[in-house]
Amino acid sequence: MTSHVPVLLEECLTLLAPQDGRAYLDCTFGGGGHTSAILARAPLCTIDAMDRDPAAAERSAALLAAHPGRLRFHSENFRNLDRVPGRFDGVLMDIGVSSYQLDVPERGFSFRFDAPNDMRMDTRVGRSAAEFLERGDRAELERAVRDYGEEPRWFRVVNAIVAARGTGRLARTASFAELVAEAAPPAPGPRGPHPATRTFQGVRIAVNDELGALADALPLAFGKLNAGGVLAVISFHSLEDRMVKRYMNEVAGRPVDRDDARNQDDRVKQADLLTRKAVQPSEAEQLRNPRSRSARLRAVRMSPRLLTWACVLATVAAFAVGTINIMRLRVEADTIGSRIQRLERDTSLSKKEYDIARRHVQQAVDILYLQQRIGDALKPPVPEQVVWIRVSPSAASPAVLFSASPRMTAREIAFLGSGGQGGPGAR
Repeated sequence: MTSHVPVLLEECLTLLAPQDGRAYLDCTFGGGGHTSAILARAPLCTIDAMDRDPAAAERSAALLAAHPGRLRFHSENFRNLDRVPGRFDGVLMDIGVSSYQLDVPERGFSFRFDAPNDMRMDTRVGRSAAEFLERGDRAELERAVRDYGEEPRWFRVVNAIVAARGTGRLARTASFAELVAEAAPPAPGPRGPHPATRTFQGVRIAVNDELGALADALPLAFGKLNAGGVLAVISFHSLEDRMVKRYMNEVAGRPVDRDDARNQDDRVKQADLLTRKAVQPSEAEQLRNPRSRSARLRAVRMSPRLLTWACVLATVAAFAVGTINIMRLRVEADTIGSRIQRLERDTSLSKKEYDIARRHVQQAVDILYLQQRIGDALKPPVPEQVVWIRVSPSAASPAVLFSASPRMTAREIAFLGSGGQGGPGAR
């Protein structure tokens, strides 16, 4: 087993510039190389380290014992780094598989060994590579081999995987590598990488959802920075490096790619780019550590005044929201008061109408009141209300004596007395 060699170590230390009294976060502890170097560079700094690999937690024990109170380890996927409390002056992410994982046969990351085809960074969760190859749908296989592995002959490789299901050839690393080499044999000429290299890489990325985890982690890592803090990311895959580049250009207020035609006013500058181009390992480092040859390092520094302005804006926003809420509550209170007054008026009118109706009902059922009204209606007329009229007899009708209604006028009575001819009548 080869020892772990941290990639681009000096370049990372230069960008992070560890200082005593500052706090740092290593999102991918691995073998602890970067963490140990930061602790050594700033003996009075503190550092939080995290890794989803259970074996990394075991490897951290010695370093934790050597630096009590200065180092804290979190057994977490870095996509969940929001679970790590605090803010930091530097955050480091070393994306991809570690040397420890490659060099342990039973982990199944390398076809150099005949081992179970696992490839999980956290062996406690998810599907193994063998399960993914046996049961994953064709779209998943194509994405893994074509997009993540960037295998130019992906169609033949995917067909070979589907055809090999149920044969046992997908269960172990050696037989799976042979299957890929048969489907996409190396071209004649100088010997290059093993034909299964790209496919193994793509399957590993798919099994561990490495690109999805990186997409979740980048904004969380940047949000953990103090003002002036540095985010440094090492990637080993072109898709990872592209994702990191786009994100850092975005927070730096720069076009994310050639097709970004947004106006500068539409961009928000939150950080300064520390690496206009990706930093690559030197030739000397590549000779010492061939696994470093594909490494790419990018970094940004959060604008020193960003958090200050953010606090000011947050305070102003909170005040504005509070003022608006107070005004809204006042308007609502006035509206409710008006409704109460209107309801009180309506209630008062309704009560008056109710009292009148109640009195009418009481009168209608009051026997004494009814008897009085009937007695008044049936009371015989007084003499002043009676008018006697004598009508001259005629041949057609005898003399008629009748009483006039008390409501008749004198003119009407005189008219009747004349037999309807307007003649004089006598009383």
